[in-house]
Amino acid sequence: MDSSALETLPVLVLDCQTTGANPERGHLIEIGWATAVAGEYRSRYDLPRSAYLVELPEGVHIPRPIQRLTGITEDSLSNAMSPARAWAKLAETVNRTASGAGRNKCPTVIHYAKFETPFLRRLHDEHASGDPFPFDIICTHEIAVRLFPELPRRGLRALAGYIGQPLGEMKRSAEHVEATAYLWAHFVEKLRKRYDITHLEDLRRWLSEPPDHSRDGRSYPMPESTRRSLPSEPGVYRMLRRNGDVLYVGKARSLRTRVNSYFRKKARHPEHILEMLTQAEDISTSVTGSALQAALVEADEIKRRQPPYNRALRDGNRRLCFTAKDLSGIFPDPDLPSAVGPFPSERIPVALMDIRMAIEGGTLVSHSDSVMGLSPEFSPDPEVLSEGIELFKATHAADLNTGFLHQALMRIGRRLWKERQCALDESDDDVSLPCDDAEAEDEEEDWEWDPDRVQTVS
Repeated sequence: MDSSALETLPVLVLDCQTTGANPERGHLIEIGWATAVAGEYRSRYDLPRSAYLVELPEGVHIPRPIQRLTGITEDSLSNAMSPARAWAKLAETVNRTASGAGRNKCPTVIHYAKFETPFLRRLHDEHASGDPFPFDIICTHEIAVRLFPELPRRGLRALAGYIGQPLGEMKRSAEHVEATAYLWAHFVEKLRKRYDITHLEDLRRWLSEPPDHSRDGRSYPMPESTRRSLPSEPGVYRMLRRNGDVLYVGKARSLRTRVNSYFRKKARHPEHILEMLTQAEDISTSVTGSALQAALVEADEIKRRQPPYNRALRDGNRRLCFTAKDLSGIFPDPDLPSAVGPFPSERIPVALMDIRMAIEGGTLVSHSDSVMGLSPEFSPDPEVLSEGIELFKATHAADLNTGFLHQALMRIGRRLWKERQCALDESDDDVSLPCDDAEAEDEEEDWEWDPDRVQTVS
């Protein structure tokens, strides 16, 4: 057996869930892994995997957003494993997998290795510092950047749904390991067919080259002909995965105009909508007699179907929160006389708290695994973030130098919100598209963080 052939190479597939974005801000709460061989992978149900909850240090608590994302509560950790024991169990599998692969270091497949690697290094340094770091890490996100440069998003949930292994809503290590193993098997086949990459050394050379950014904008799984042939009447639309799963239910005064607005070049969608569009390959519609009837049907369908990307109208998902006026904390109820809110989620006050800290010259310390409300995968690099904050301070100097900082941020936010609403009103979905609207709906340009975008999003 060729020990470096990707199809027959035993690899360790690994996933971590944590209370923060890096070891300086968070702690491991769950770790999972499995040994997989791409050429032998058939089904997620045939993959033996291990997953363990991990004890937190005394006095450390799980932030509410993390509890909501993972379903892991502090009560869940009552029988959790110590970090030392978790490392010992992981080390056994690492040694066994490395031996099977005929390598000194264990080939380890992680979807977003930039996130997991620092936590693995801390585990290693705390419990095996005298030994070499045992992981030879392969990042499937880096592979996806090169295999699918046209997709709007390449996070694990987006890719798994795009390829055909949709994830549940909770972020848990066992399911993420299964999805990553599925991606790895799929990618190995793609690499062989598209680039004749069949060995680990070939893959390493390919990954060492910069990604190709010559592509012309984004493309989406949904065929253009599908969305352009929709009726212009009011109605309800359903974004569908390849397997028919309903991803999102929406209403429109004009179905054709509303659906096509998702794909316009200058459309700026939240991350979860881009993730949804990465998976949406088809659409179904129901024409209604009026926009009001469409709104009623939409609300009923969302409650009945519980689509994963409808957040506001789903039963049990109205998690409004409040913050103190000085942005010093987040609360589920407006107990304080000076409470500000409600906010539809904790992401907004968390982002405000991070911005306040950055402007005051402190270290960003948010209440979730995020920076300014964005998950690590979508967060700007620290240097870009710092430059963007400086631009934000320069752009809004007049406001920031007047009164208290938290009041200035609220004032700036209200003004920017009104400006955005005006812009949305000007492009509302009852505005008809021109007959030849190809230019208006060119595919969206490649989107990367730079300081100007940071200060705009801030």
